[in-house]
Amino acid sequence: MTDIHPDIAIKIDLQLSSARMEAAPDAQSVLQAILKDRYDNEVFTDNTTALTSEVHERSRAIISFDAPQKTVSRGKTQFRISGTDIPGIAYFKVSSNPSLSQNTFTLVGQIPFESTDLTIPSFK
Repeated sequence: MTDIHPDIAIKIDLQLSSARMEAAPDAQSVLQAILKDRYDNEVFTDNTTALTSEVHERSRAIISFDAPQKTVSRGKTQFRISGTDIPGIAYFKVSSNPSLSQNTFTLVGQIPFESTDLTIPSFK
């Protein structure tokens, strides 16, 4: 049996359990953050990347996170977002440490591009 492991993480997928919340102190939504590689596979081999949530200054009266930072486990973590009684649109971002911008890959191909060398007949 061969184990196939994901490549290095290059992006964070963010999935909200609910895109809309009532303007109420008991309103909550779960934000799942998943590290993905260049093939869109979950990077389940990562247990060390720390993800930091940051609410935009003008949105801090509308929402808050349960924790400013969490470490992924098997490439995933969840943040709980709580609402307030102030209605509005809230903006936030999630960043990683170490930064995913340091993870790169190289596309190897033909330079300069020559369409005559392609083997796809309809592309010529």
